[in-house]
Amino acid sequence: MQKKILFFPYSAGCIWAYANQFEEVNQNYTLKEFFIEKSDPAQIVASLDNPKVFGFSAYIWNCNYSLKLAEMVKQRYPECVIVFGGPHVPSSNEDWMKEHNFIDYAVYKEGEIVFYNLLKRIKGLEHSTNGMGFIQDGKLNEQRPPERIQDLDQLPSPYTEGYFDSIVEKYKGTGVVLNPIIETNRGCPFKCTFCDWGGVTESKVKKFDMCRVHDELLWMAKNKLEFATGADANFGSFKDRDMEIVDFMIETKKKYGYPKYFHTSWMKNQSEHLVTMASK
Repeated sequence: MQKKILFFPYSAGCIWAYANQFEEVNQNYTLKEFFIEKSDPAQIVASLDNPKVFGFSAYIWNCNYSLKLAEMVKQRYPECVIVFGGPHVPSSNEDWMKEHNFIDYAVYKEGEIVFYNLLKRIKGLEHSTNGMGFIQDGKLNEQRPPERIQDLDQLPSPYTEGYFDSIVEKYKGTGVVLNPIIETNRGCPFKCTFCDWGGVTESKVKKFDMCRVHDELLWMAKNKLEFATGADANFGSFKDRDMEIVDFMIETKKKYGYPKYFHTSWMKNQSEHLVTMASK
């Protein structure tokens, strides 16, 4: 029997972990639950308890489902603020916002700082609207690009901060394979037309601290997660650093037995050291 594989909601986890470190958020908002399965939308709506904000991370594989669910949530809870982000949300598109008028806000490009400001806006606190779209007086608000996150060390890890512990407990013993996503750097120097990396995060590549990378891999291993998926656009582009990550994964697997598999997007330029990494 084929196992069901579910991904951790890494992007949503990062966005919440960043916002929740600020007092104006953690004193006014409480995270209820992450939904990671395409369950019957009616069942999800029935399980809700008067949500104030409902966020959706939209990509090609879940956008139609998410739009349907969002519309149903809005019908049941008209005061709930519906937020859509992710690569499938068209940037600065007034027609799209009007077509899906049950969406209150769109978040463009990197979401951490934008979503934090959005939560402050909802509470009437001082905020920036850079990187967010909403209909005001019948028109899309004045569009300003979000600021690029320069220092990735200001982003807490949703894994090591415990935001995904409830997901591990929920699916323990069910036969579901949970697939964590690990991001060791962010950005891409290329702008391939078939890809979202370069267009979403601009060109400059920023690196996460190696201690964070190690700690996340250890969290995955200790929770006996079989698969790990790399979110880097060009793994192997930083020869020594990425080789160290590969070696650490090998040592972690020897000690804990996990992760058993690692899948990533390799550096686009051919290089001999990539063969060494892949062989390892």
